[in-house]
Formats: sequence, C-alpha cells, structure tokens
Amino acid sequence: VFYGQTGSAQIWDCDISNYQQRGIYCDAVGSSIDVRRNTISGLNGNPDFTQHAIRVSRGAYGYVAENTVSGNNYTGPNNWAGSATIVAVDGAADVVNNAFSNCDIGAWLVDNVTVATTVSGNTIDDVGYGSAYIIRCTSGDEVTGNVITNVRYDGNGIYMFESIGTTVNY
Repeated sequence: VFYGQTGSAQIWDCDISNYQQRGIYCDAVGSSIDVRRNTISGLNGNPDFTQHAIRVSRGAYGYVAENTVSGNNYTGPNNWAGSATIVAVDGAADVVNNAFSNCDIGAWLVDNVTVATTVSGNTIDDVGYGSAYIIRCTSGDEVTGNVITNVRYDGNGIYMFESIGTTVNY
C-alpha cells in the first residue's frame, strides 16, 4: 500500500530480520494488520537509527499476537530508543501473548487520545528502558497481565507520562 492509501494485511508465521527502521509498519486511518506467530529480529544494536519491529499508527489498527521479537536497540549518541512494538498517534492495537526481549522498550504507546490499546499477557525480558512506555495517552489504554523481568537502565517496569485513564496492572 502506498503512502496516503489504506489497506489491510495478514503477516503470519514469518521470519523477519535485517530491516532498517521498521520491520512491519501499518499506518493511516482505515488500515489494519494482523501479525501472528512471527519471529522478528532487529540488528541488536544500531548506532544510526532506531528500530521498531512492529509499528501501528495514525488511525490504523493492529492485532499483534504470539510473536517473538528481539534485538531492537539503539546504540548511537542521541537519546532515542528502539522498541518491539510502537502504537502511536491514534493508532490502536491489541498486543497480546508476545515474547519481547533485548529491546530498548517492549511496548511503546504514544500520543493516542481517541482509541484504546491493550497490552496483555506478554513476556517482556531484558529491556533497556522499560517494558511499557505510555506517553500522552488519554484513550483508556490497558496494560495488564504481563510478565516483566530484567529492566537494564532506569528500572521502569511501566513508565507513564501525561496519561489519563490508563489501567495498569502488570
């Protein structure tokens, strides 16, 4: 699908690796994606750009389940971070029963004010800055029932900033 158009896709049972900034990207109002049982491997330390294994944004919807995601780390000089999953700018997703490891951030929810995202039943291990970052979200997001271990740098299991109406019970 080209920029500015809508579409839908199912990405199941794939091995995805050696991508630059985004492994899977779903963007635009009316677009949707179903991402299941994939193995998605970042470069495991990139000094040039951040990597996001799965991104859902700008009005799109994603169902992200039973994936194994690893190696999305930014190592450059800027204060940036890579993630296993990012749901941004009024995207919406159900992020359930995934295994995220060795990423800067497990699930990153940012600037979602009209639609809710659920992050539930995930195993999030060996993350740099936190398992879930929830920034400027007011849509009733839920982060529940996740197993979080080994946060490397600042020790945030869940980090919230300027978010109202979010349920957190990891």
